[in-house]
Amino acid sequence: MDIVLDEKAQSITISKDNQTKIYKFNEVEYSVYNLAIYYKNRADNRNRKKMMLSNFAYWDLKFSDGKRYFITNIMVDFLHKNKLFLPTRYRYRFLPFIDKKESNKEYKSNLKQKDIDQINSFAQKYGQYSDHLVEIKHYDDNKNDLIANSDNHYMKVHKNKKINELERILANKEIYNEECIQAVTELIRIKKMEKSIK
Repeated sequence: MDIVLDEKAQSITISKDNQTKIYKFNEVEYSVYNLAIYYKNRADNRNRKKMMLSNFAYWDLKFSDGKRYFITNIMVDFLHKNKLFLPTRYRYRFLPFIDKKESNKEYKSNLKQKDIDQINSFAQKYGQYSDHLVEIKHYDDNKNDLIANSDNHYMKVHKNKKINELERILANKEIYNEECIQAVTELIRIKKMEKSIK
């Protein structure tokens, strides 16, 4: 298998068994970097030790035509590059092995029908505020990821605080570290968004 990423043409060429398939970046349905737990140090600075297998990783890439590829970083070095696709998720494991049986449910929206109906009625009621609605829908689609799956420890620590408590932290930001301030700022944004939805 041969893979060529062309950032200028915004395309990925995958050649396998004398067949070549060219995908545009916008045809990517989901993109997940499966990395060794060592690489989580970039997000939380916990000083994990590098191990012999830390440099091995794979990229789980699914396209809109249903084709799914597992690309090791031996074929394409994505460990030291910025994300090519948004949204690209990171999954950290002690040993990032390829598991083709892994459920796709994780990558699908976990919205319940009630949530979908609520968003649709909101869209009808406040259609003239379309930019704001897009932001609210994006928030609603990803609200579980924003806090529960955040790599920022402080998001979890401060998630139950009220807006005025969070604003007090911001007022005294010189005594908090940068990661905490980023988390508190994001939590205030999320909580204000929740208020505007109710």
